[in-house]
Amino acid sequence: MEEPEKTTESQPKSAAGRWKLRNRLIMPIVALVLAVATIVGTVGSMISGRQAEAMIARRANAALAGTLEHLQERLRTQEAHAQLLAEIAVVASAVERADRMQLREALVPPHAVLKPGQVAVFGKAGAELLILGQADLGIASEPLVAQAVAGERQSALLAGRQGLVIMAAAPVRGSNGVVGAVLVGTAIAGDGLNDVMGIGAPGLQAGYGEVALAVSRDGSLITATPVQSDLARLLSTSRLTPEGVERLSWDLARHNFFPVASALPDGGMLLVLVPTEDLGNASREFTIITLIGDFVLVVVLLLAGLMLARDIAAPLEGMAGVAEGMVRGNYRRRVPATNIRELNDLGSAINHLAQQLEIQLAQLAHQAFHDPLSNLPNRALFLNRVEHALARANRHNKLVALLFLDLDNFKVVNDSLGHQMGDRMLVAVAERLKLCVRNEDTVARFGGDEFTVLLEGVAGLRDVIRVVERIEEQTQKPFVLDGHEVFATASIGIALSSREHDEPNVLLRDADLAMYRAKTSGKAHYEVFDPSLDAIAMERLQLETDLRRALERGELTVYYQPVVLLESGRIEEMEALVRWQHPRRGLLPPMEFIPLAEDTGLILPIGRWVLEQACRQAQMWNARYSTARLLAVSVNLSARQFQDPKLVEETARILHDTGLNPACLKLEITESVMMHDAESTLVTLVKLKELGLELTVDDFGTGYSSLAYLKRFPVDALKIDKTFVEKLGQDPRDSSIVRAVTAFGRALDLVVTGEGIETAEQLTKLRELGCARGQGYYFAKPLPGDQLDVLLASRMDQLGAPV
Repeated sequence: MEEPEKTTESQPKSAAGRWKLRNRLIMPIVALVLAVATIVGTVGSMISGRQAEAMIARRANAALAGTLEHLQERLRTQEAHAQLLAEIAVVASAVERADRMQLREALVPPHAVLKPGQVAVFGKAGAELLILGQADLGIASEPLVAQAVAGERQSALLAGRQGLVIMAAAPVRGSNGVVGAVLVGTAIAGDGLNDVMGIGAPGLQAGYGEVALAVSRDGSLITATPVQSDLARLLSTSRLTPEGVERLSWDLARHNFFPVASALPDGGMLLVLVPTEDLGNASREFTIITLIGDFVLVVVLLLAGLMLARDIAAPLEGMAGVAEGMVRGNYRRRVPATNIRELNDLGSAINHLAQQLEIQLAQLAHQAFHDPLSNLPNRALFLNRVEHALARANRHNKLVALLFLDLDNFKVVNDSLGHQMGDRMLVAVAERLKLCVRNEDTVARFGGDEFTVLLEGVAGLRDVIRVVERIEEQTQKPFVLDGHEVFATASIGIALSSREHDEPNVLLRDADLAMYRAKTSGKAHYEVFDPSLDAIAMERLQLETDLRRALERGELTVYYQPVVLLESGRIEEMEALVRWQHPRRGLLPPMEFIPLAEDTGLILPIGRWVLEQACRQAQMWNARYSTARLLAVSVNLSARQFQDPKLVEETARILHDTGLNPACLKLEITESVMMHDAESTLVTLVKLKELGLELTVDDFGTGYSSLAYLKRFPVDALKIDKTFVEKLGQDPRDSSIVRAVTAFGRALDLVVTGEGIETAEQLTKLRELGCARGQGYYFAKPLPGDQLDVLLASRMDQLGAPV
């Protein structure tokens, strides 16, 4: 077969492939770089945000801590003032006498100097004796006074109506102990609160603009440092409880403030707002720096990735070029060496792969178009050559002849000598056929024992006949295989091309039909295709179609032929023989449809049906003639039946279903079937014998039996083929063969039956030669079971004595 034309490599396509390869290498690198940049940017933003939050938190806590520290300092100062006033000598005696005038005279001068805001004096029972300064700070002072009267100095930072109040109480001690208390309080309003923040957090006062607020227990704003109007409106309209402050933080963030709070003893709260705008600017600057760093990183990584892709792509492009060449059938191109050791190793492996592919594809191409046994062209290559030969013949006004050969009796050789010998014979036939044709002609093997020959440029049938005669001469010579002389004649069909028949399959079909005609006409000769053979082929196809329906239509029937003792004429058994009552062609004998059933596999259902019918008939006869000796029935098994893995199982089922005594069933197997795979045959025969039936070797003497195997087979009887019986008395060699077979049977304790007895002379001769049983038309022709009832009833005395 001609190889397809090889296309040359396309440079633009290769260049596109190389760019595609580079792109495939670059794209993952770019994706990786972008992923890294994204991760770095995200992490940078997170770090920037967290740093800003940390800075805001530190600033807020510092502002709150500084403010609280300063307020604590004020509180300690207030405690000192209260203690100082309580220790004035005249104060104690004035409190004991409840002398308000003397208290005023004693406390006004120091009050004017200390300016504590408010000074109040209370008696031992908590009664108010004197108030100096601010009339009302809006603070419930009773708890502080009560603790001071009890002898403890107390102070507190409280939320009053006028602002954040610093209050301290000290006990007034007389000669008999505590006689009263002095209470000192100062209210810190907005400006004062601003001063407190300025002093308490000097490190944060450089223009940061923190805001401090005093909040009452109910969340109302008492006082605050000066703030912008929009922030003031927000604070004045908000409930500044701890929960409210948490909700307010989102609104404060829009004003660039961050809240931090500290609880007061009376349930109020000191709230400090820290501005975040400058920190946001710093965070943005950090983010910009991060983005710039990201950009630089992306550029550097991309450049590195491009260089890496180029270094990897260059050798890979060389490998891709070699691969493209291999796709187009060019296995000679090689991958160039490279400095990268791993890629160089890979290139060497690809080069080795190209060499091996070149060798293996050549082998596969040969195997695809050649017979593995004979190395001849196979069917596909043969038909391709026929097609080309027909085209050339039409152009040059020549003819093409096609020969179809089928070896005669090859199955016998294959079964008797084994498949290995059969294969060697096929190879020898192939070599001889090649000697009979010219170099431009073609000899092919189609499988099995079928060969074909293509003869090109022949002038006419005379040229073809000369070639056929040479083939016949070669095949008639013996083949010597391990000391065995084997003969293999051939049936040959001839078909010549014409203007009307110029298709390879049609010409092959015509040669096949001619070969089939030669084989059915006696084998070992040739036939030239005649159009009438088409009708034969159609008839065979129709017969196959009818046979497939014969069972379901009830067209098959079983005939029986008696087997008798030659000395007494007593009927010993019946052989079951199938017949086909064809609706158009009448009653057909087995030879007209059994080979077709074998070829199509229909022999399996037909054979099972015959076996079951025969067993039922034998059971009925034995039941009807119960006083006589058991009457056996013998059934033939074909090669396909014997090779059926369900044979033993089906036989056992039929015996069980029909109720027939297994001793009344005999299975007949031909000698050639038994010798096919003798070891497997032995296993099957043993299993059949275990069912209790008998086994007979049919057509003995026509095959190639091995006496060693035959001795091992569990058989009970032999049947001499009718070809040896029909010429008894005419050919001394037939008499010698029959005598030898009967002697062989007696030696192995086998019953010997002669088939095809048609004359008294044959009967007499068989008796003389020692044959015990016989069957044939001389005694009775095959008849249906019901017709044999008359014969059996009339010869009950010849059915033998009771068992």
